[in-house]
Amino acid sequence: MRTLLLCLALAAPVLADEVHLKNGGTVTGTVIDDGDPVVVKTVGGGTIRISRDKIESIEKKPLPAVPDPDAAPRERKPCPPVKHTDLLNGYAVKPPGGWKKIPAAKNSKATFAMPDATQFFKMDVWIVKSEATLGGFYEAFTKAYRTGFKDYESKGEKAVMLGPLAGKEFSGTFIDEKGKPLAHRHAIAADKGLFYLVFFTGMPEAFDRLQSEFDAAIASFELLGKPDLTDADMKKFLETYSTGLAAAQGGNDAEAISDFTICSELLPKHADTHLNLAILFSKS
Repeated sequence: MRTLLLCLALAAPVLADEVHLKNGGTVTGTVIDDGDPVVVKTVGGGTIRISRDKIESIEKKPLPAVPDPDAAPRERKPCPPVKHTDLLNGYAVKPPGGWKKIPAAKNSKATFAMPDATQFFKMDVWIVKSEATLGGFYEAFTKAYRTGFKDYESKGEKAVMLGPLAGKEFSGTFIDEKGKPLAHRHAIAADKGLFYLVFFTGMPEAFDRLQSEFDAAIASFELLGKPDLTDADMKKFLETYSTGLAAAQGGNDAEAISDFTICSELLPKHADTHLNLAILFSKS
């Protein structure tokens, strides 16, 4: 009889708690504290806290396996930089580690800034529609810098791969219109009448030590195919993905997981959504 009870216990399905949020998202794991906030140990082994006023309901759900809520937490691993994905404009790029997305500068699709204000640099992404050749566009752009800024001094020009696109880059130092010394590096490539620019501008004293990070950001650039979504679902995805990134950067893991879960349902094959979820679930 004792053996039979043991077998039945082993055969019973493992249950987890499915926390349904008012914004439509779901967090799955084990509730280890049902106070306020509710504390959930996720399937990935991390722990997140969710305010009661953001929860619609909590129900049990069978799962193949659920981590032991009393087990020692897994070693926390450093999170890799999150790739910025802009489906509306059809590209993705990974800014240097720790750089934050800030309000976009004029003409920029996205602007990122390094956290060290004493040696400030920023990264911008531009997309320009033009019928010019790459050579013609590049020459016009470099001429604008050489003649438009005071004391421009070239630091080099070379061929570059902007992700999968063959392009050109140039860099230099100059004095801006406010009399401030700056350094820059521009990578420029084209595809089907669109020119893509990933460039960095900041304090000259930080320029040399940041080159490897600039290299990685330029190499990370990729073009994205148009998703098979209605306009309404595309708008929902973009808004939810944006709020998910903001929540993750602000340390609101539960909200970020909820938003990225919604995104994964809209675009199941979107790799960056699943990467963000994996990073969040791995935190403890």
